[in-house]
Amino acid sequence: MVWEGSALIQPRPSLARASLSPIHSNSPEQAIIEAATRAIGQIDWGRFLRPGEGVLMVGPVLKRAGKVAGLAKLNTKQLLLTSQHRLFYVDAATFGVQELGLRAEEVADKAGVLLQIYKNGQASKVQCVLHSARQWVEAVASAVPTPATTSRRVIF
Repeated sequence: MVWEGSALIQPRPSLARASLSPIHSNSPEQAIIEAATRAIGQIDWGRFLRPGEGVLMVGPVLKRAGKVAGLAKLNTKQLLLTSQHRLFYVDAATFGVQELGLRAEEVADKAGVLLQIYKNGQASKVQCVLHSARQWVEAVASAVPTPATTSRRVIF
């Protein structure tokens, strides 16, 4: 969901796998995406935010964490972009916070189009679930501090 002023705008969902069939508006997959989007929008992110900070965009991402028994292990994280020019993710299992640099790029990988984020200058790739890598790149680019203040949009 995107909040702009008092208007609610629905995002175009992206999928973790490009090989899945397109989602139709009345499909079970679309219902799951909408339920997940609503659930994320209802989470109180306040304990992870600084005073006066608001959430501009939030969404789940999958991060590779090595291999277990020859299979890729994935960690689920919530990626957050805030009004104080901060990008970080919260580990879904431990609720640990990892601060990231305010830099994001869209990269091609054998797994599809991924989002490349940076921690202490080191690149890390994550698979976006509800928002596309391009949406994250655009949101991060618009959050980079500029001399002029721009209007803020909240994206869930």
